[in-house]
Amino acid sequence: YLNEWTSMPAVAEIKTDDRLRARFWLRWNDEGLYLAAHVADPSPLINRASDLRLLFKGGDCIDLQLGLGRSPENHPTEILPGDLRVLWAMINGKPTAVIYRYRVPGTPDAAKVVFASPVRRITADVVDIWDEPPAAFRQAGDGYDFEALVPWSRLGSEGAPQARAIPADLGVLFSTPTGDAVAERLYWSNPAAGAVSDVPSEAEIVPQLWGWARFAAH
Repeated sequence: YLNEWTSMPAVAEIKTDDRLRARFWLRWNDEGLYLAAHVADPSPLINRASDLRLLFKGGDCIDLQLGLGRSPENHPTEILPGDLRVLWAMINGKPTAVIYRYRVPGTPDAAKVVFASPVRRITADVVDIWDEPPAAFRQAGDGYDFEALVPWSRLGSEGAPQARAIPADLGVLFSTPTGDAVAERLYWSNPAAGAVSDVPSEAEIVPQLWGWARFAAH
């Protein structure tokens, strides 16, 4: 299923206790980003989110985080336009994606989506539920395989980033065996992104803790 990808070097791996939990491949062209992954998961592809804006609370997800407006020379601590997150999951037997765009200039306060707990809150200016993304999940071996295309236009961008290096992170959310919650969140770069019981922490992004995706021309 991932034959075309596995002939290329993986861009990221996630391990715990020397055990491989996920492997990712990432490519891009003028159309968009192409992402593939293999995830080791004994209870794969369970996500019971009823509110898709809270897809990250429902169970198994693939998580891509990007700073499309950033570069090594422009990497401040505050959230910028172009900072976003894409989550994919299987919902009712079909791939579903949710795109979180945290700063979109001109968004009225009343339209922003609030993620709150008793102690704090964060907002995302636009949360786009994508019902039929070009993506596929397939149970395979010890878990599942995943492939997806994300057109730049879906990310609010007119094309590929001008910078050849942008900050990014890749992660996996694992459901509990019964699929009624998220048991674990693991990321390639951000070591602080493990919260599973605080909605603002699970919804937020921290670009300063991302790694760097360096796009080479072929």
